[in-house]
Amino acid sequence: MGLSQIQKQEKTAIETTQEILPQETIKAILNVSAPNTYFMLERMYEALQRAIEAKSKTVTPEHVLKEEPEIEIPTELEYQILRELSKGRLTPTDIVDRLDRPSPSVVRSLKEMMNKNWVIRVGMGKRAYYSLTTRGDTAMKRYERAA
Repeated sequence: MGLSQIQKQEKTAIETTQEILPQETIKAILNVSAPNTYFMLERMYEALQRAIEAKSKTVTPEHVLKEEPEIEIPTELEYQILRELSKGRLTPTDIVDRLDRPSPSVVRSLKEMMNKNWVIRVGMGKRAYYSLTTRGDTAMKRYERAA
């Protein structure tokens, strides 16, 4: 959260952070995101946004665990793509090679998953990489629970 940037007023910053982020909220973030630091930071950002929208002075576990109103379970191909992306960012070609699936269906699925905010794309053309988002990780877990 950038506390390491504060030197002179570190004690005040830590106390303020503890007021805003109670211990149970931090545990909730760790429970749904660990051990992936990127997911923890993304989940924390989303929780802060929800707390701000709710005009709350503290970030509660409910802000962390709030699910999307529409629950959608990935298709088998989407799940396979999400599982590969959970290992790290990949190009569409990498995904096609790993899954041994036709390129058009993988590209179409990636576009649909971007619309659902399950993956993000960084770069252009042949240098485009896809990465899993927190929502994508949640969708992958939904698929696993439903199976």
